[in-house]
Amino acid sequence: MWLAYTLVAAFLWGVGAVLAKKGLAQITPLWNNIISYGFVLIMMVPWAINGGVNWERLPAIFSLTLLTAAAYSIYFYVISRGEIALTGTINSMYPLATIILAKLFLGETTSGLQNLGIIATLAGAVLIAWPKDVKVKLESWVWWGAAGAMIAGSGDFLTKLIIGQSDMYTFTLSHELAFIPVMMGLWLVDRKGRSMPRFQFKSWWPTLAGVGILQMGVLSFFIALSLGQASLVTPVSSIYQAITVVLAMVWLKEKVSFRQLMGIVLAVGGVLLLAVEA
Repeated sequence: MWLAYTLVAAFLWGVGAVLAKKGLAQITPLWNNIISYGFVLIMMVPWAINGGVNWERLPAIFSLTLLTAAAYSIYFYVISRGEIALTGTINSMYPLATIILAKLFLGETTSGLQNLGIIATLAGAVLIAWPKDVKVKLESWVWWGAAGAMIAGSGDFLTKLIIGQSDMYTFTLSHELAFIPVMMGLWLVDRKGRSMPRFQFKSWWPTLAGVGILQMGVLSFFIALSLGQASLVTPVSSIYQAITVVLAMVWLKEKVSFRQLMGIVLAVGGVLLLAVEA
């Protein structure tokens, strides 16, 4: 069942990411996080409470879920830094961080085929990030995508670890409650992002639809992590980038060079190799 939930999450993330990116032209990453939390209150908190929260265990895991909440809150900042087909692809290298941490601390192992997938994703990332002029520094979106990948991968590892120490429902509630202090911190730091545009359905609907779809994907992903190994669930979930890239080129008219396109194809192929033994 974990594979089905993971594929659902990947599809929802692929569609939601493009909608959210389109909305970022009008609405800041800070407000994307705030709006996203509105969907959390509607969907995920009631789902967790109805599922059965271990209230005694909740305080013990709260400090760790502060880290997962902080890790996931940077997503909108990452995709706002460049074309979604590129930033999203670099950011989707996060399975590498998850696999390494899972092998070191959870005792999970990877096969030869999965190791080949890791090499392919790394090679794809290099092709995507390689500048047109080697004398020019790498563009900022590359660093944002790489940082996002490491942080998101660490967040997924912590999510699996915390679920193992508690349960899916207790983790979900604690994770969402932890977003409150995280967003307070973002509000204090991101002063430019506080400005909110006047509400117009035409400019707001991509954000509202995008963050809502992304949150549904997160819920499906949490369920998948509770059922399967992090070193398998996380790589499979990364196929959302294939959907994102296609939609970004078709709908957002984003331009990708041939070299970068080959890098994206190689990275997607690497992720698929990681998922073969799932």
